[in-house]
Order: sequence, then structure tokens, then C-alpha cells
Amino acid sequence: MKIRLCAFIFVFVTLVIALSSCALLETPGSTEKIEYDIGSSDFYFADFNFDEVTKVSAHGGLISKDYEMEIISVCEYSLHQCTISVSLYSENNKELLKKQLHIQEEIEADEEFTESFEISESVYNNVKTVKVVYSGKSYDKPIGYAPDDIHVGDLYTIAFFDGDICIAKERVKRKENASNFDAPEKDNYVFIGWYKNPSCTEKFDFSQEIEADTKVYAYYMLDAASITNTITTQTIKSVVTVYNKSYNKNFFGFESESESGQGSGVILNISNGYCYVLTNCHVAKKKQGYDYQTISVEDCNGITYNANIYKNPNKSASAIDAKYDLAIVYFEISSSAKLNAVSVSQYNSDVGADLVSIGSPEGQQNAISFGKNLGYDKITLDCETYLSNVEFDVIIHDLKTAGGSSGGPIFNSKLELVGIHYAGTAKNEKGAAIPAKKISEFLNEYVYE
Repeated sequence: MKIRLCAFIFVFVTLVIALSSCALLETPGSTEKIEYDIGSSDFYFADFNFDEVTKVSAHGGLISKDYEMEIISVCEYSLHQCTISVSLYSENNKELLKKQLHIQEEIEADEEFTESFEISESVYNNVKTVKVVYSGKSYDKPIGYAPDDIHVGDLYTIAFFDGDICIAKERVKRKENASNFDAPEKDNYVFIGWYKNPSCTEKFDFSQEIEADTKVYAYYMLDAASITNTITTQTIKSVVTVYNKSYNKNFFGFESESESGQGSGVILNISNGYCYVLTNCHVAKKKQGYDYQTISVEDCNGITYNANIYKNPNKSASAIDAKYDLAIVYFEISSSAKLNAVSVSQYNSDVGADLVSIGSPEGQQNAISFGKNLGYDKITLDCETYLSNVEFDVIIHDLKTAGGSSGGPIFNSKLELVGIHYAGTAKNEKGAAIPAKKISEFLNEYVYE
């Protein structure tokens, strides 16, 4: 009896203990979660991107350009909170900005997550290195943990140039490729591509990995077909041939001796039935030793007009001056005359710039020539100083020149007047032209009020 009672008591106690254990296991919250610290070494991927943000200020409507920087991260373990410390450094390791991003949300293990913040344009332009330090909390037990910096990468600047002017910049991460920037359209030019050097002899390879700050240069080719079309339909109507004859008369009033010359000119203004033409002094000046002179102008349609040297009644002298080697002649036209005037550029042509000329070299009517501005220098015309006495720097160019080119217009790619041809070399491989600013100076002295 005692044995049976003891056995019963043992079985009963064992059953109670077992039931109690089951109840403990099923009670919610009875098992505590252990929180672990997660460090940078547990974040096995990091990247970053920039997005441009344009802001309009409420005060005066000023526009500012900022950038949003995205930090893209992945952690090996699940997280319920995370702190990302981002430091941006310049080329000389000066800290430009330090930012802490705090995340209070559940992040799955191996799940990509993104946080962003704004930086100013000045920081964007100067940032060279990005460093990130991570810390977080996880209920997953990490295998190992050693806090350290994640060196996200170096940034390099790709600068896109049109000549000497930087037209765009891009920030590129180390060992990445630059974007093929769309070059802006330019009137009368065709974009050929991006090149490594200013002379545009070696093309830039956009598939190459960027390892340093890089400059690339746009190569545009003058659209000769488009310009020629514009010239032949519009600009040509402003170009004329100028004829000048100096002569004497005998006792009976008849012409006894004469000297004739021919040059080119360009119409600057059409007003009140008159055309005003800019040409060279040495083309329009009466030659010494002669008492009389006749000037005539032939337009692009072959119509000839009698012309005279212009004098503004409010100026002390006529508009002809050897020190500029420029002159203004004018003639009367009918209302049906189909002629155009050109505008003078406000700026001198840049060295290396494309040039276009229209004139009458060696008797050719309205000959079009393409060339370059080779530089500036002092060129003295081999003639008497009363005809031409230029002592300032003039445009040196390689446009086609010959007898009859003098006084002819030289245009830039926009077909604005940037020069008046006045001299050439013996073999006609180079020429010289009065630059735009000297043309304006002459007009202000003799023509404009």
C-alpha cells in the first residue's frame, strides 16, 4: 500500500512539473530578446547618388541650386534602428560636411535601404571623398563585429568645355564612367563629338573608367552649307562692289588723265531711300595729283549707283580716315531695291574663331570664303599714308584674299560683321582686317551722334 501511494505521488508530481513547464513555454513575453550592437563591418554594401534640386526663394524669387545626396546601404542582419554618419571631404581632406541620419524602423537583413539629405552647390562642387560610419541595433546575433569607417569612394569632376568656357560639370565616382553630355546646339555649327584636348585631335572615350579630374572639349564644325544658304539668300544683299576713279580735265573740260580702282563694301544702314556703305579709305579716297573723282557702287543684282563720301552735318569732317583705313559712302536707291544691312558685332573676333568673307577678289562677284582668325598684329599697307595709316592691332586671317577684296566684310559664325578686309600678303595666303571695335570707334567719331 505504501509502495503504491509513493508511486502515485511521484507520477502526480512529475505530471504537474511537466504541465507547468509547458505553460511557461507558451506564455507570451516569457522569453527575453537579446539586443546586439551592429557596426560598419556588418554593412557589406554602400553607394551614393546625387540628384539636382532647384529652389526658388520666397524673397525676391532668387533661384538656388542644391543637391540631394542619397546613401544606399545593405546590412547583413535585420535592424530595428540604425545611425549613418556621413562625412564629405575636399581634395585636401578638409571636412566639408558631416551628417548623421537616424532610422527608427524595421529593416530586413540583406534588404537595400536609402536615406537622403541636401547639400549646397558649393559642397557638391568641392567634395572629393565620401566616408560612412554605421551603427545599429539587431536581435540577430552577429558572427563578428569590428567598428570601422567605410570608405565609400573618391569623386572626380568631369568638366565639359566649349573652347575656354566650361558649359557643364559632372561628379563621377572612382572607376565609374562619365555620362555622354548632350552638347548645346549652336547656330550654324554641327556638333562632332567630345575630345581629350583643346585642339580636338583625340576623341574622348566615355566607356573608360574615371581615375582623376578630367576635362573634355566640344568639337563643332562650321555648317558651311547652312551659312552659304543664308548668305546667298540674305547676307549677299548687303555686299557691294565699289569703283573709284580719280581724274583731271583738260582746257576744254574733257577728261585728260585718270586712275581707277576697285574694292568691296558692305551696307550698314538703309534709311530714307539711301544706302550707307562701309569700305576702306584707300578704296574710296581720291588719289593725290587729281582734281576730280567719281565713286560708283554696284549691288548684288548688278545695278550701279552713283555714290559720294558721307558727311554728317553735325561732324567736322567727312567719314573717311586713313588712320582707320575706313570710309562711308552713300547712294540713293529706289523703293523697289532689294538690299539688306548688316549689324556690327560688339566684340572683336576671338583668336581661332571661324570667319566668313564675301567680296570681289580678282574681279569675282560675291565670292564666299571660309577661314580662321589666326591672331592679332600690326600690319601696315604698302601705300601712301594718306590712303592707309593703320597703327593698331588688326585681325590676321586665312580667308581668300586678292586685289578687289579690300573693303569686303568679314563675318563671324552668326554673320555679324567683325572685320573689314584691307591688306593681304604677296601670295594671298593670309590677310588683315580692321576689327569690330575699331569699326565702332570710327562710326562713333564720324557718323553717329
